[in-house]
Amino acid sequence: MAYSTMTTRSAGYVVPASEWNQLIANDEACAVAGFTTAGDLFYGTGSKAGSRLAIGAANKTLMVNSGATAPEWGVARRILKQVGYSLVSNDNTEKTIATVSIPANTLAVAGLYYWLDIFPYNDTGGNVNFTVTAHYATLTRTQTVVIADNNTNYQQIVLEAWCHQSTATNAQNMWGRYYEKDDAGANNGGNGLLPTAGAIDSTSAQTAKLTVQMGTANANAKFIVGLAMIGVDTFI
Repeated sequence: MAYSTMTTRSAGYVVPASEWNQLIANDEACAVAGFTTAGDLFYGTGSKAGSRLAIGAANKTLMVNSGATAPEWGVARRILKQVGYSLVSNDNTEKTIATVSIPANTLAVAGLYYWLDIFPYNDTGGNVNFTVTAHYATLTRTQTVVIADNNTNYQQIVLEAWCHQSTATNAQNMWGRYYEKDDAGANNGGNGLLPTAGAIDSTSAQTAKLTVQMGTANANAKFIVGLAMIGVDTFI
């Protein structure tokens, strides 16, 4: 029986079986009666009707389903770390542009997304060579870039990368792409980056980061960080 509004009765009224049974049904229809496990949620399914939603898995987020009819547990895209404008000079060391701790078991339900766009520059002109790298613990996806530059020209370099774990625990792949644009916004080339495989213990917290290192010959080289971002994506 479903929940039903009861009628107020006077003292001495003899409750028939149908009303008594309805009282029991109303009690069973209440939220507390529907819970079976710690963390359960109760949500409405219609007028004076509800249902139990069991607690979700670790690192899942409460969301609305695709039909917009009920709540469900899922993976929400979210930014974990974002770094805006900054100017970085070359001292021949690897520069960490963005770094963040990834909670344990995150890759069991989601993937990581990396974005880095920089604008290399050389005060004295000439080529600029450098590497851009996305990291998940010791797993990396690196691209080495050499661009022709001079002291009146900036070139935009964009690196995108993704880190995904297969259904096998601690079996990850990282892949990505990069491309270059000149001052006028023309795309001067780029390519996809083939996956690299790893076996990182994702059941423990690990560090994700984006780094840039310029070549030792570029003593006068600098780069501007337009945007660096590390986030959680919805694919699993």
